Amino acid sequence: MPRILFGEAIPVTGYTRRPPTRRARLPQRDAKLMAVHALIEGLQAGRDEIDRLRQADAQAVREAKAERQQALRTKTTAFVLYYVIAGLLVGTFWAAAHG
Repeated sequence: MPRILFGEAIPVTGYTRRPPTRRARLPQRDAKLMAVHALIEGLQAGRDEIDRLRQADAQAVREAKAERQQALRTKTTAFVLYYVIAGLLVGTFWAAAHG
């Protein structure tokens, strides 16, 4: 059991409180360094914008390609159906004439 619970005084043995330390002052902001940081941030923002525009252009190219492929499929389907129906019509006329 700790002695403090029994009301006994704890003898002080060479312990002294150290003086409080002062916090170091923050270094003053250098205007040139801040300008360099602003330049770096501006360049990064520009690079991000360029990347965003490239991705948007790539997306537009993919969408245009998909649209062209869909148009080609539609035209091919219409072409095939036209000639199948025309062939059936000619076959029907032939069968009626030779029938």
